[in-house]
Amino acid sequence: MTFHSVLRRVVRNDAIRVDPPEIYNWRVLALATSACFAGALFGVDAGIIGGVLVMPDFQREFGLDTRPPSAAADLSGNLVTTMQAGAVAGALISSPFADRKGRKPALLAVAVTGLVGGLMQAFSYGHLSVFYIGRFIEGIGLGAGTMLAPTYVSENSPRAIRGFLVGFFQLLLVMGGMTAYFINYGSLLHLPGKASWMVPLGCQSICPTLLFFSMLFCPESPRWLASQDRWDKASSVLSDVRHLPPEHPYIQQELLEMRTQLDQERAIMQDTGFWALQKECWTIPTNRQRALLTIGIITFQQWSGTGAINYYAPTIFKSLGLSSTTTALFAQGVYGIVKVVSCSIFIFFLADSLGRRMSFMWSGSVQAFCMFFLGFYVRFGPKIAVDESPPPVGIAALAMVYIFAAAFNMGWGPVAWVAYFIFGSVNFVMAIVAFWIPETKGISLERMDEVFGIADFSKIEDLGVAAKHARRDDDADQVEDAQVSKV
Repeated sequence: MTFHSVLRRVVRNDAIRVDPPEIYNWRVLALATSACFAGALFGVDAGIIGGVLVMPDFQREFGLDTRPPSAAADLSGNLVTTMQAGAVAGALISSPFADRKGRKPALLAVAVTGLVGGLMQAFSYGHLSVFYIGRFIEGIGLGAGTMLAPTYVSENSPRAIRGFLVGFFQLLLVMGGMTAYFINYGSLLHLPGKASWMVPLGCQSICPTLLFFSMLFCPESPRWLASQDRWDKASSVLSDVRHLPPEHPYIQQELLEMRTQLDQERAIMQDTGFWALQKECWTIPTNRQRALLTIGIITFQQWSGTGAINYYAPTIFKSLGLSSTTTALFAQGVYGIVKVVSCSIFIFFLADSLGRRMSFMWSGSVQAFCMFFLGFYVRFGPKIAVDESPPPVGIAALAMVYIFAAAFNMGWGPVAWVAYFIFGSVNFVMAIVAFWIPETKGISLERMDEVFGIADFSKIEDLGVAAKHARRDDDADQVEDAQVSKV
């Protein structure tokens, strides 16, 4: 059974039915997986640091156990958010670097910073300054990878499964988080002393190592090569990734769409400097709409509460009645499993069939209900003693954490990229606003400009039409060969 035949069974859009089956091959899946190790790096960090912070030996090593509760909470928050500061810096510098040097070198740089930052944290030996610097350096890689990996994947993906392949970023992110949860749980159970927290922090370096070596064997993005006027190389890479000869009508049509889009961009932009890009982004109404839409989606995604649960899951589970650190870490591991299973179901069966808008709407509604339920339980529910089990309503509250994770990873998590009432309100607004998000399933990357009204592709054949022409030519060749063989 071919990769294309498998996809035909689960992807429900027009493009998968008319495009040449050769373009839906295992190579595009390998490229997506390689780049999305950057997502696994993000997931491992979120999973590791949340569990490490509550480990007794880590708290003794860094003096958390001797500080007043408020001071210890502030220090824990600083240790987590230092990575966020690095991520902001990484996201800001990665775009100009990737535009100038290419997607592949930028992703290799992500791997190097992630590796160095992870090792610095693992071998900090109680020195807060070293730990902070390591968190910041790793954050640079995390922030850059969050922007670069989906970009690289989308620029290599066939149009019918772009959502499926970009969704791999979220899938590897949650798989990294799930693995991290069980690394913490196993380390706390079986490793003595400093090893209980050094080993988990050292494991953060596995994903950047996999990212580095896998990207060495990946090509540069054909769309970036085209933007540099390296058309021969772009054609060669596209042909290789699509498993079609360079002269095939489908390849030529993709290249024509790239050229059309780039020509229209250059007609609008007379310069390619930073301020020219900002001018194009914010002064052209359709571009401004796209920029604000992207910022809004990512902002809503982060405000949904998923980050708080990812980083502070052990603490949250304790507040819901799981008093033991070991039990809370195990519950966090189950939380990771729920995320992986639900995300897998979404990207394999729903991402390119159900569409983006509907996924945003239903998942936001479920997330809102879960957060409001948690908020009411924490505010008005009974206080659970250390040796008591949660009441039935407490078990329901625990279930809401898992249901939230499932809903998020079947909507706002893969599609986009603790104060419970705020998060509940944000999720409710997300579900409503999603109604006005344009649908983009089955549309090529270049034709996004047409969706937002900035480009006119009316004189350019659709890729599906080119695919039909190629199929008719192949059928005619087969008939002619059959006639010649009879003669």
